[in-house]
Amino acid sequence: MFRSKGNTTEFPPPSRLILGESNGHFIEPSKQNHKSKNEFLQQKPTESGNVNPSKKLKKKPLKKYKGCTSTESETIANDIKTAKKWLKNAIKKLEKYDGKKPTIVFDALEAHFGGSTSWLTGKIIKHKLKTLLGTHKVAGYQCLKKTNKACKKGDPAMAYWCIPFTDIRLCPSFFTSRYDNLRPKILIHEWSHKYHCTGDVAYRDKNGDKYRKLNLLQQLLNADSYAQFVKDVQ
Repeated sequence: MFRSKGNTTEFPPPSRLILGESNGHFIEPSKQNHKSKNEFLQQKPTESGNVNPSKKLKKKPLKKYKGCTSTESETIANDIKTAKKWLKNAIKKLEKYDGKKPTIVFDALEAHFGGSTSWLTGKIIKHKLKTLLGTHKVAGYQCLKKTNKACKKGDPAMAYWCIPFTDIRLCPSFFTSRYDNLRPKILIHEWSHKYHCTGDVAYRDKNGDKYRKLNLLQQLLNADSYAQFVKDVQ
């Protein structure tokens, strides 16, 4: 409260008291209902336009697995974890690569990147894999039906080449036992399409002769080369 002495008005010490709403009174800090900045911003306005401290805004979860069953969603999530683990392991080994050792890296570079086993090639591949490790987190997935035209070609998965805000599409065959040990590699392949802007120059398993004849530049532009390399260095 204000106290007057003669022609002067005494105010309470500002260090101990804070101004209340707008009635000219002072309130002890311990009695004030403090809110952090983030808590305040999350509060939902009432009908009168004031913030209601008892209600907070709820964030809607992103639909990462569109059209997928709970079992399919769980499978995708587990395969993403495995693919991420493979990428980290491959990057770790590439960081130790000196142009000759580790031998497993030398052999994989020779097999999947046009026979180029140089230290520089190793650095380029490491940088590419680090890009996938960082960008794959924003990928969305869509489970297609068996009757979908895209699935009739026999491919288990597909991704639009270098087009953002599009989902990686998964066919029913992706979830069959045939691909139990290959699903992480397939995801890396599709991530490369989406975030490296790589194409399908050749597949090792489908057209091995053509794949082996690719030069370094062709392999650097080929999604399957990265996926096969990562799998082979595990």
